[in-house]
Amino acid sequence: ERERALQMLQVHKEFHEQQREQRATKQSLAQQHRYVDKMLERRKVEKDLNRTRLLLLEHRDYRTRQREQSQAKQLLEKHRSMREKRLEPKFARLEMVDTAETASFHDEL
Repeated sequence: ERERALQMLQVHKEFHEQQREQRATKQSLAQQHRYVDKMLERRKVEKDLNRTRLLLLEHRDYRTRQREQSQAKQLLEKHRSMREKRLEPKFARLEMVDTAETASFHDEL
């Protein structure tokens, strides 16, 4: 009887030990799954952030190019108008000379 009780106690202990190991294994697996899920989520977020950063950089580059083109056009227009203003008196003098020459030419005729 005592022998049988000790055997039952041993079986009971082994059963509980197996239960404890199974619980520990389940917890460990669950922990690993949570870790993997967290890492996958982090990777997804990083990809989204990188995509967003690229879009922002591209947009900023586009805006910079637009601004530079606009400034270049303004500068060209400014230089053109300055050149025209500088050349106007010369053209006016040339026209006066041309008119005077034409008049003297007509007088000679």
